[in-house]
Order: sequence, then structure tokens, then C-alpha cells
Amino acid sequence: MGLLLEYFYYLNSTDKNKIYNYKHFNELFFKDTSSAKSNYKAIRDLQKTFEDWYNDYNTFNYLGLIFKSDISKKEAILYLLKSNSLNEIKRYAKWALVGASHKQITKPNELNEDESTKENKAIDVLNNLKAKEVYGYFNQKALRQLLRRNVELDCQLKRKFDFNIYGEKSLEHIYPKSKATDLSFDVNSSYSVHCIGNLVLLDKKTNSSFNDALPEDKKEKYFDLRNVRWSLKLLHTVSVFTQKEWRENSIIKNQEAFLQEFENYYTIK
Repeated sequence: MGLLLEYFYYLNSTDKNKIYNYKHFNELFFKDTSSAKSNYKAIRDLQKTFEDWYNDYNTFNYLGLIFKSDISKKEAILYLLKSNSLNEIKRYAKWALVGASHKQITKPNELNEDESTKENKAIDVLNNLKAKEVYGYFNQKALRQLLRRNVELDCQLKRKFDFNIYGEKSLEHIYPKSKATDLSFDVNSSYSVHCIGNLVLLDKKTNSSFNDALPEDKKEKYFDLRNVRWSLKLLHTVSVFTQKEWRENSIIKNQEAFLQEFENYYTIK
């Protein structure tokens, strides 16, 4: 109820900088009988919207992606409540995941000439993910895009993603970093054991249990039902681990496919 009252107040307040507190309850319900009844109905409608968001797998998943970005939850929720459109929630999540600000997402025409656009943010992330060493330098950007890939596969299955997994997130090297010298990438190539093509999203427990095992040993342990953990819910991670072998060519192909999907998703040419 406290959350409902707070967001109802912000949605209807003319002073956007005013912070809600319990004293505003009087303004909502004790001003007069007519407004109290009207406000009560509006709050019940707002409650129904929150319930619908939670119960719908698409809305739940894309709001979850927004909440895992750096965007202000309050700012995002208030904006999306007014539009209450799944397409707008998806669009907002798309750009929030590359670090775009609320203004860049919702008011691009009001940006100053010296301000970056959401499209430029996506290009920056793409260039970061193309780096030879993503791990250790661009972990957060890699994790968010890997999260998106896993969440969208859950959407295809019409199921809600378990975001508790992301609370225990970890970047896993498919080919172990401790055995990087076993790989023979061209010196001038943009590939290494730390590139995005060799990284997947895992939970910390599974990651630590792998230690420096080779890919075939990791795969055997990963799919051993006696060792079922959260990570078996990560469909994109599962799809990568199903590869028959994992050497230089596999890493290159996985990276090319990952970056191509990113370019298509953000319409970058």
C-alpha cells in the first residue's frame, strides 16, 4: 500500500521535486469525500497495473532488465506507467542496457548538440565488446548484454526470468583463462581468451566450481543433473555450452554471431 500511495502521489503531483511522505496521505483521502472516493478507485487501478506487469512474462522480464541498468527506477516507472505499453517498456529496456539516460531515451529532441545520443551509447558499447580483452575492462557491459540474451530466450518460452541469478552473476571463461597460452590466435587479431566470444553469464557458485577445467570437462559437469544449479536456467549460456568443441574457431564464430546480433538489435551499420 505504501508503494501504491507513493507512486499515485508522484503521478498526480504538480511538484516533481517534492518527496512523498506519510503526511500526503491526508491530501489524498481526507480533503473531501468525493476526491477520496476518486483517489481510492485510481489507486486500485494503479494496483491492477502493477499486478498485470508482474503477471505478464514479457513485461516482467523487460522491467527486470531496466532495473538491472543504471536508470532511476522511480523515473522509469513513472514514465512507463503513463504510457503503459509493452512496446515502450521493451524500447526503454533496450536503450537502458547500453547506459542511455532517461532523457536520451524519452526526450532525444531536447538534447544539446554536445550531448551524446542513445545511438552513440550503443556504438560505444559495441566498440567495447569488440575489444580483444573485454574481461577485466568492460565486464558490466558484457554482463548486461549476456543477461539480455538469456532473458529474451525466456520470453520466447513465455516464462519469467529468475533475476535472482543475476544477483550472483559472474563472467565465465569457457576456455579457461589459466590456459590461455594453449590458444593460438593471430597476434594482430581481435580475439583472445578474454574476448566476448569466450565469455558467458554464470552464477558465482558454478563458476568457482569449474576452476580451470577445460571446456569439455566444464560441459560434462554443467549438464550433470547431480550438479543442477541456477545456471541451467540460463538458456543462452546453455546454448553456448552445447558446442561440440571449443577452440579458436568456436570462439571466433561465437563472437561474430554475438556482435552481429547486437548490431541488428540496435540497428548499427
